[in-house]
Amino acid sequence: MDQRYKRFEDASRDVGIILENLETGMGEHGVSVLVQDASKPVRIHLPTDVLLPTEIVDYDANKVKDDAQVSATMREYWNSYLELALNDSAVEERKKLEEVFKKESLVEWADSNGIVLLNNFLRISATDGAVRELLSAARTFGHKTLGQVHIPYLDFVNYGNPALRYRPSDEGISLEGDSPGPEVLVTYNLGDSLSLLNAYGFFTPTNFAYAVQSGFKPGDGNIYDISKTFGKRLVVNGKGMVPVVSKHGNRIEMSFCLLGNKMAPGMALQSFYAGIEQAQGLTREERQTLASLRHPLMRLSLDTFWRIYQRAENIKDENLRLLLLNASSDVIRAATAS
Repeated sequence: MDQRYKRFEDASRDVGIILENLETGMGEHGVSVLVQDASKPVRIHLPTDVLLPTEIVDYDANKVKDDAQVSATMREYWNSYLELALNDSAVEERKKLEEVFKKESLVEWADSNGIVLLNNFLRISATDGAVRELLSAARTFGHKTLGQVHIPYLDFVNYGNPALRYRPSDEGISLEGDSPGPEVLVTYNLGDSLSLLNAYGFFTPTNFAYAVQSGFKPGDGNIYDISKTFGKRLVVNGKGMVPVVSKHGNRIEMSFCLLGNKMAPGMALQSFYAGIEQAQGLTREERQTLASLRHPLMRLSLDTFWRIYQRAENIKDENLRLLLLNASSDVIRAATAS
């Protein structure tokens, strides 16, 4: 492993990051964070002043902006993080992938078929700075007061399941508990395989499938919008996470629609109807109309997933072909589990 990562681990401790019972090492997918003693819990804590706001990053130069009012110590630390996280190698890998997008005319295919599900993943970048900014979106965290921030060192923890979860607070961001395996892993959000691919650029199997973003005008004078905003959710006893449904003028919004869960086939319907039951400000007729949209939403979503799968079958580049085939087929299996 590149010794710069070990030096960065030491520098992280020096700036106040708490690292307990772990060390930087090589995991299944490259540089990762490993457990030292499996019988003890692990802990990573980033104080608020170590979080790097994206607004002070110059992605063209890949360093903290010259006019940013930060200490010399933090500037040096953050710049060393950016060099590791968004280095030339990462940029070149993404540019190679974008060249495949161009050869396969995937952006044009998505536009002509109205498929917005992969807009972020299929984006073509004009400059190296734009590539870094795109890559950075998969390495940041939404902080309630600082906005989008990079999370140095914690960024090296890879995605997986079962895994630990981030714990944000006024004091910073933590990851702690008993690690399920020798490699410390984290779960980012509730997204399905295609959502993760679009947001983070990699495939991993999940239990979930969510409806595509859609808008319906059923003729009652309202517009019904179904989004994929997983941050807007409620916890209902016995029904788990359910979407938030709200009305704004003649627009009725549902934050997301769970289509299926491989592990709990009944959860999708429970989540959908529980969201409608919890909605505020809807008439009885509007609730009924929203409920009637689930079947067309399911058909529209499955049609989109199948079109992605069918297009992927004809992609010449093996890595991209397998990536899209695996992600789309995994979501189809989850969607049809119920």
